[in-house]
Amino acid sequence: MLLLLLLCLLLLALALHSKGSRNPRCQLPPGPTPLPLLGNLLQLGPSSLDKRLMKLSKSFGSVFTVYLGPQPAVVLSGASTLREALLLQADAFSGRGGMASFDRCTQGKGIVFSNGHLWHTLRTFTVGSLKKLGIGSRSIAERIQEEAAALIQELSLIQGASFNPLYHIHNAVANVICSVVFGQRYAYDDPDFRILLNLLNDNFQILSSQWGQMYNIFPSFLDWIPGPHHRIFSNFNKLQAFISKEIKKHEENRQPEEPQNFIDCFLDQMDKAKQDPRSHFYMETLVMTTHNLFFGGTETTSTTIHYGLLILLKYPNVTEKTKKASLHMCVCVF
Repeated sequence: MLLLLLLCLLLLALALHSKGSRNPRCQLPPGPTPLPLLGNLLQLGPSSLDKRLMKLSKSFGSVFTVYLGPQPAVVLSGASTLREALLLQADAFSGRGGMASFDRCTQGKGIVFSNGHLWHTLRTFTVGSLKKLGIGSRSIAERIQEEAAALIQELSLIQGASFNPLYHIHNAVANVICSVVFGQRYAYDDPDFRILLNLLNDNFQILSSQWGQMYNIFPSFLDWIPGPHHRIFSNFNKLQAFISKEIKKHEENRQPEEPQNFIDCFLDQMDKAKQDPRSHFYMETLVMTTHNLFFGGTETTSTTIHYGLLILLKYPNVTEKTKKASLHMCVCVF
């Protein structure tokens, strides 16, 4: 009886908290009526979220609000609406909303999940450093070509057998990022390299799963529930340890003011900003920004290439056109 009473009180408190978070003064766009605690989760369902949101846009317009549990989320639908928000009002929409899993890991540090002056400072520095290291120039194109040659060599060993290319694509993409961030590439069977990629992939899979999505909606509740979502944080700590070890190597061997990679650039900036108490350039920020470059760059690029291969398999005529265009470009270059 006591347990039932406590459960009722807990649900009542959560409902009141949920109601209080939907203050009408927030002036959020209209949307479907949310349930206490659950929000609109029952309407959105566990799958085909894009189709359900498109259906809601027919009732509520191109800008509407849904509640993911107690958290409101404003949805933009349609090319013209997205263009207005992301291009014509880019500054107003440049901030990044919080996600419980990432907030717990990053503590607002790094380039991806920071906001305001910190984000602007790190973004300006990172873009400038990457350009200095050859991003967007012929030198990075040469690195990519070298890695592509290594990838082709690796694929030739399969000798026509069926295989999942995602593993090999991950290796190649991560190595290009390694060459920029660490200043070196790894053999595909290097044990440290394999551990790094396995940790990145495991976290990506968990965050994309229902466990990861539910944690971002109900973090305080899921903290007490056993499940694979807890691996997000243990994996993250292992990744941080790997990156910290690499940074220590660079601290011992680098030549100040002669950066060969992103870590060297950041360490130089840390030296310059030592006397500035407001500086954002310190070791925790370097570790987090390096992690951001790896996680964001590896997963997004690998997934894009993987999906591109899927499309080419589905449309052989496009594959043939792409092959001819690639061969033509090779002839023009060489």
